[in-house]
Amino acid sequence: MKEKILYLLLASVFTFYSCDCQENKGNNLNGIYQTNVNGVEFKFFNDTTKSIRIDTLPLVSCLYFENVEIHIQSEAGEPMLHIQLTDCGKKKFTKITKNNIGKQLAIILDGKLLSAPVVRETITNGRIYVSGVDKEFAEKVVRDFEKNKVKCNSEATGFFR
Repeated sequence: MKEKILYLLLASVFTFYSCDCQENKGNNLNGIYQTNVNGVEFKFFNDTTKSIRIDTLPLVSCLYFENVEIHIQSEAGEPMLHIQLTDCGKKKFTKITKNNIGKQLAIILDGKLLSAPVVRETITNGRIYVSGVDKEFAEKVVRDFEKNKVKCNSEATGFFR
């Protein structure tokens, strides 16, 4: 029990000082979050009639995003965001998905709830695909990530501001 409390405390401190991702100023969160009935309510950016509640401490913060790109779905020609995690992020995400099979995880970028899929199986490749985003928003996310990637990794500050 002491180890879990210490881990959560360290994770809270590390996330706060290293990425600003957990700050909820204008719901400007970035990362992958656990859903929680007692958490903060977020509406889906593309359907504001639907919402979920999430914890505001990320399971995988923006520090673990190695790359964010736009991929085009071949059938529909619609954009899809592809997030590649760092090696450390990949290990964390593998463990998280293994421990959350059957549960919903929230993917939030630029303070917008993009998706909240139910984990069906352990994901080991460190790749996350998010569909249902429009081209303009996807381009903004990629641009903001590229512009601030070095800052997030070397200066230990957040991106997508």
